[in-house]
Amino acid sequence: MDDAEQQQMIATNQRATAEVKAEREAKREEARLRNLPLSPKQYRFCQEYVKDSNASRAARDAGYSVKTAPSQAHELLKKPNIAACVADMQRRIAEMAQLDATYVLTNIKETGERCLQHHEVTDHEGNGLGEFVFNAAGANKSWELLGRHLKLFTDSVDHNLSPTLASLFGQLLKKEK
Repeated sequence: MDDAEQQQMIATNQRATAEVKAEREAKREEARLRNLPLSPKQYRFCQEYVKDSNASRAARDAGYSVKTAPSQAHELLKKPNIAACVADMQRRIAEMAQLDATYVLTNIKETGERCLQHHEVTDHEGNGLGEFVFNAAGANKSWELLGRHLKLFTDSVDHNLSPTLASLFGQLLKKEK
């Protein structure tokens, strides 16, 4: 290995070391910011925000001015200590309510299956009329929610035109000129 290669290797190692140090420092700073104490007003904002995830309303209810509540709420949610407090509150609420993804998905599935069951239509005395109904809208919504969770549906649009379509489009534009 000649001197030029050694110098290049040393420079590469120094850059890598500097990047690692910068990354560590950024993580330390983020942890420091995440652990900053909240003012009573900020804590109240967190409490209000976890109720319904409406940041503007939470800011107003926490005591920020009605006029500046939307911008204050936006700025508050960007702060690492507030985001950490909100996440912690949401986690604790979910634990207390014993809510998790399994619970939600299981109940969506059960609801969908229940909606698919055919129920006989009865008169006011409970006698069957020989007609059956099922809740198609409820079933469809349940399956939609499960499909979205499983990422079976996408709202993305493919903007890549096939070569044939692109050439036809180009010819169409030329004709219009």
